[in-house]
Amino acid sequence: MTKRQNAYQRQAGQGMLAPGVRWLLLSVAAASASIGAYAHPATTATDRIDSVATNSPEVPGAIVLVRHAGKPDWTHVIGVRAKGGSALATADEFRIASVTKTYVAAALLRLVEQHRLNLGDRIADRLSPPMIALLRRGGYDPDGITIANLLTHRAGLRDYATTAAYYTAVGSDPGHRWTPAEQIAMTMEDGPPLAAPDTSYAYSDAGYVLIGEIIERSTGQSLGDAVPALIGFARLGINHSYWEPVPDGIVTAIPSNRAHAYQDGVDTAAINPSFDIHGGGGLVATAGDVMTFFQALLDGRVFDSPKTLALMLAPATRPVPPEEGIGYGLGIEPIAVGKTRCWGHKGHWGTAAFWCPAAKAGFVVSINAAGAVAHQRARAIMAIAGDLAIAQRP
Repeated sequence: MTKRQNAYQRQAGQGMLAPGVRWLLLSVAAASASIGAYAHPATTATDRIDSVATNSPEVPGAIVLVRHAGKPDWTHVIGVRAKGGSALATADEFRIASVTKTYVAAALLRLVEQHRLNLGDRIADRLSPPMIALLRRGGYDPDGITIANLLTHRAGLRDYATTAAYYTAVGSDPGHRWTPAEQIAMTMEDGPPLAAPDTSYAYSDAGYVLIGEIIERSTGQSLGDAVPALIGFARLGINHSYWEPVPDGIVTAIPSNRAHAYQDGVDTAAINPSFDIHGGGGLVATAGDVMTFFQALLDGRVFDSPKTLALMLAPATRPVPPEEGIGYGLGIEPIAVGKTRCWGHKGHWGTAAFWCPAAKAGFVVSINAAGAVAHQRARAIMAIAGDLAIAQRP
């Protein structure tokens, strides 16, 4: 059992939010093997998705999109936006959680292309003095950590998002407006560095909170303005994606076309979203927009140079633990669908998005729920979507 799973298990059943926890996934090839082939892809995929989603009261609904370049999207939606509420729709918005990390990494790489940052920059030269002081008090050496270390989760950072203290704080004060400094402070309180920089892999939302500050300081803009501008949302036709706004207290209303996010069956809609908007998460989007981003990214339409995409996809210099997959690039991870390599990311709310360049196909899944059972359901639905995208192309 991984550290994240242990941290989650400590809070299971207590009605507390487990922010930022990344659900772990076996390769789609392995998961698909238990599903089997089907003669009529769309119809049978629909039946199988319905069976998986309706088997769990923890899952209010599911949105699935499969895209083959040059063809209309295949979509399927089941369930409701919120328990007891209206039915989900294909164009509904949802929190994409850690899938946001790929957007953040791409935005930073655009700054590298513009010669405003370098991957080898020491974070001591790019962070604010108060943030540097926090890291030093926690036993970290900002002079020895690079931007690349943060992007690849190789900075030796602990992670506030896996600690019982953070879960308790979020659950006990749902209206609190969390700052990046508070999240890094809680990371420091969790203990000394896990390892020296660039010596081991340890997934950390805290690292992407630091990346978020670096982007904001480099551009003079908020993440919500900087990331869409650097990536070129308007140019790419990404029209229904935005950084989640943060109220002063608890959330009193969310858009009517937004799916609610559930933790262990508990609706988290009223919790101030600042618990996960500072770089490790933060984007709200539609499935179509998410697919458009990953297709554009992997097709080479986000960066000026193909070399930048190649750099992003290059796996970590040393193997990551087996349960974490087959290698993590710069804010992006590969999976295998059969013999096909696909690239993308997964997010806490049973969300996943992957594009497979060789097949010119990809898929997006979101069940808007988190927890042990919910994540099992998400894995099963993702396997069906991957099979439909690759093994059973219409």
